[in-house]
Amino acid sequence: LLIAGRIADSFGRKVVLAVAAIVGLGALTAVFNTSGVAMWVLALVAAIISSGLLPALGVYRAELFPSRVRNQAVAWVTTSGVAGAMVGLLTTGWLSDRWGNLGGVIGLLWLGPIAAVVFAMWWLPETTRRELDDINPVDRPQA
Repeated sequence: LLIAGRIADSFGRKVVLAVAAIVGLGALTAVFNTSGVAMWVLALVAAIISSGLLPALGVYRAELFPSRVRNQAVAWVTTSGVAGAMVGLLTTGWLSDRWGNLGGVIGLLWLGPIAAVVFAMWWLPETTRRELDDINPVDRPQA
């Protein structure tokens, strides 16, 4: 987590985001489709690499919104995250009952984070080494 935070601050949040979502969550997906020693090794890799999602994405909550709407925006983002988690759990349970296995369902649901990475790469700004006033000019002190 600390290393990912340093890399995100030094080289870019999008790089860390892509690696954490593709490699880290890909390893987590593989955990549900393997067994034995491979499962444990993949679980360790998944835990370490996917922890980079927090410093890569977490900062956007504070950086993307001007001060006057930041609390409200963060509340909406958090609420959306909780709602998405609930829908994900319900979908996972429903699909795994119908498909008869969990591994395939987890593989399918991995497409969600992949879509989020594509969205982030195209539409979110790279905020590394930028001042908040440059990201949100509305917050600049008026002379």
